[in-house]
Amino acid sequence: MLRTRRDRGSLVQNKILKVDNLVNIGYSSGMTERLDRVLAKQHPEHSRGFWQKQIAAGRVSVDGSIIIEPDFPLAEDSELTLSDIPAEAAAETATVKPAPALDVLHEDEAIIVLNKAAGVVVHPAHAHTNGGTLVDALLKRWPAMSQAVFDPTNAISLLRPGIVHRLDQDTSGVIVVAKTTASLRFLAKELEAHRFFKQYIALVHGRVDEATTINKPLGRHAKNRKLMAVTAAGKPAVTRIQPCALLEFGGQTLSAVIAEPVTGRTHQLRVHLKSISRPVLGDRTYTTAGCRELSSQLGLTRQALHAASLRLRHPQSREYMVFQAPLPIDFRSALQKTTILESCKSDDDVCRSMILPLFKG
Repeated sequence: MLRTRRDRGSLVQNKILKVDNLVNIGYSSGMTERLDRVLAKQHPEHSRGFWQKQIAAGRVSVDGSIIIEPDFPLAEDSELTLSDIPAEAAAETATVKPAPALDVLHEDEAIIVLNKAAGVVVHPAHAHTNGGTLVDALLKRWPAMSQAVFDPTNAISLLRPGIVHRLDQDTSGVIVVAKTTASLRFLAKELEAHRFFKQYIALVHGRVDEATTINKPLGRHAKNRKLMAVTAAGKPAVTRIQPCALLEFGGQTLSAVIAEPVTGRTHQLRVHLKSISRPVLGDRTYTTAGCRELSSQLGLTRQALHAASLRLRHPQSREYMVFQAPLPIDFRSALQKTTILESCKSDDDVCRSMILPLFKG
């Protein structure tokens, strides 16, 4: 049976729902119904969409572990814990956010290349359904992009027109989107074949003075499904790190590095850098107490991670093109508060053009 337990003011207490009352929708090995449907059946005063938002917000646990996937399959004897669920159905209504401004680096009939600002979510998702995403802004300016989807019959695909790859909400920098389905499919194949070459600038806590490759598998955190972690059961993940400059601030050493993801796992750069004890400054999730303190002193309110350069083949010409996004003001401001101890004699164009000039003169 499935037990729903009250926790910190949730909607219900000690209600029991028998598996026999659920509709089996094809999960094998004894699995029954997906999580969002179970909650919608138990609490019909709220819509399934409402419960999807609560799940995505981390307010539902299954057998003690936070689950953020609405389609998570429940097994017999699972215990659900609801935490801080809004008591009123009116909580479903949210103010629609305005579409963000677009900083267009390049546009032609096949692609648009943008410099995404920190704080902007790329596409709608269960936790971001009230506008304000990059996709909302793209469709406002280029309505025909709504047709650039992988599968027009798939609801998730329709929420992500033109989207080939993503940047975390608080990561700034270069992102390419497709204007047509043909371009979308071509770029997706290029990405899968590792023919997207990305370079990020990261400001990390600690000393990095040698190039290194981090090869550690990543998967969902065992206890908090919102987070990623290094785990033997995860998917292969590889990141190359090149030092650019050793810096000092307030008696502490920090480093400006170029991070190149060979694979594209969720939160990959942030988790990999934290795994070698070089957390990204400003990161509120994968961090340490010392990193948080230094970030505050530098005035960083978001992770110091910027997608500086993207090299890819154009969907029509098949020629390689390189796009770069300049460092945003908050990142430059933090760097300029530091003192350079040593430049790492990198011949990398991003390092030489975007970081080292800040310390000249």
